[in-house]
Amino acid sequence: MFDFDEQPLLCAYEQLFESQQEYCSKTFVNRCLAVAKQCLEASRQQPQLVLALLSSKLLESSPSPVCLRGALFLSITTRRDKFNEHFAQHLIASFICTFVIMHARENYDTKPELKSLVRYFQSLGLSIWKETIRIARLLTRRQAFRHLSSARLSYRQQYLLSACVVARHLPHKEMLSIFRLLTHAASPNLLDTIRNWAQFPGVWLPGRVVNIDNDTAVILVREKHKIAYLPLPANTKADTLKWARSDGISLLKCPQSVEFKKFKKWSENLGLQAKTTMWPFTPSFALNRPPSKLLTIIDLLKGTETDITLLCEHIKQEPLLAQFLTASASNDNRMKLPVHDVKQAVLTYGMERVGDMLIQQALYQRLTQKKFPISSLCQRLLFLTSTLAALISYETDANITPQRASLLVTFAIAPIFSITGLKIALNWRPAATHLYNPDSLAPAAERSIRQQSVQLLSGWHQSSSLLAAVNESNRLPDQCHQRIRQAVSILGLSLSLARQWLWNTPHYCELTHEFDTQAKKELGIDDGLLLTIQHQLGHHIWLPLNQS
Repeated sequence: MFDFDEQPLLCAYEQLFESQQEYCSKTFVNRCLAVAKQCLEASRQQPQLVLALLSSKLLESSPSPVCLRGALFLSITTRRDKFNEHFAQHLIASFICTFVIMHARENYDTKPELKSLVRYFQSLGLSIWKETIRIARLLTRRQAFRHLSSARLSYRQQYLLSACVVARHLPHKEMLSIFRLLTHAASPNLLDTIRNWAQFPGVWLPGRVVNIDNDTAVILVREKHKIAYLPLPANTKADTLKWARSDGISLLKCPQSVEFKKFKKWSENLGLQAKTTMWPFTPSFALNRPPSKLLTIIDLLKGTETDITLLCEHIKQEPLLAQFLTASASNDNRMKLPVHDVKQAVLTYGMERVGDMLIQQALYQRLTQKKFPISSLCQRLLFLTSTLAALISYETDANITPQRASLLVTFAIAPIFSITGLKIALNWRPAATHLYNPDSLAPAAERSIRQQSVQLLSGWHQSSSLLAAVNESNRLPDQCHQRIRQAVSILGLSLSLARQWLWNTPHYCELTHEFDTQAKKELGIDDGLLLTIQHQLGHHIWLPLNQS
């Protein structure tokens, strides 16, 4: 169990403000990132205590309480809003950095120049930091909420500004009045986010003193529809812990919070840990391996004599996959009749196709479980390329099914969702050369995209032919073994065309042209068929707007 100790966090935070330092340095950037990581780790392990710390007076003695309170609030909301953790860490670190810089400008003779910082962050590829430092004066302004609806602000800037409004008004106001203020001032782009915050963290923060029935009490745990509380004056006998529905709570006239050390002691004595309570954070799953139940299904499908009844029972144990399979079977049968039975869906597609469909769906769910600035752009490329691969396979006599072709492309492109640099990028335009090669989508730090894809395929128990096709996807079809030549052709041609259609690549690449020519020859297709497919997919050929 993670033991929450606020002192190391407070100490590391205060050290950022202690003396003037070289702000245009990687050392300073890394120190801000370290504090942001501490906030995120605390929120992941002990969100109740972090929320209690938010409204406690303990933070008032720290330099810039608004900054620390805002960083803690962001560590909760970014998790609630399903932000990728690396993206969230940089967003929070840039927020902290901005307040440190403004503190230095107010208190030291040598004032750090904001324009110099903008240029420095740009040189490091820290676009989020550059974007945040540009609203430095706004973040430190008391009437900042008046600018929430400004069309000049990006979604991320509005997000940080909203957190700053919350931090500035706590602990003197209740969350209910703060959310009302945000709702009236926010742009339509931000309203759904604020509604999500109103559900959680909500208006009842742990550590707050409230009226419940006839008791004056302190909130200890906030769950979805109920609250654990201690009547005041409190003792920590287990029988004094009570539960109430959240709609039976009323506010005090003057907002009050209990001392954080007392709250922490009560929580520990009563055993109220985050692990033992329901908490509204969507769980995330590792990408490198499929869920254990799906692994069982994959291994069953590989068997020579698979028991269909047993297979269907295992599929039913994964409701999302079962629903996906029956919905797909309903759409794909000629009569368009609804399919409600998993076994009927399995018989509609056959064992091999069902396995590929379930694996692709499970992988896609994991790739899209977290958000970052260009995640919708990555999803658009993945969807268009995999759909294109399935259509090319369907229209040709390839030795690979449409489902297998779509699955192959999904694995080949999947690593772009894991590349650290893309998690904090605000825009993305892949290289205009070697369009067929997954490695050219983005520079990888240690291992190439192909190497990551091969490792992913292995972790998901995929066939050696798929591994070989991905591994050889940087080569021309004529250079590949005959057994995988069509798979490589479909993968490379689909990726090449998708990139040309989405980004309208202006540069002529001789190798890309040669690959496309060899692939079309290998698959027996011409430009007329590809033009037909392009028209068929026309409503999918668009780039999503970044939440800018």
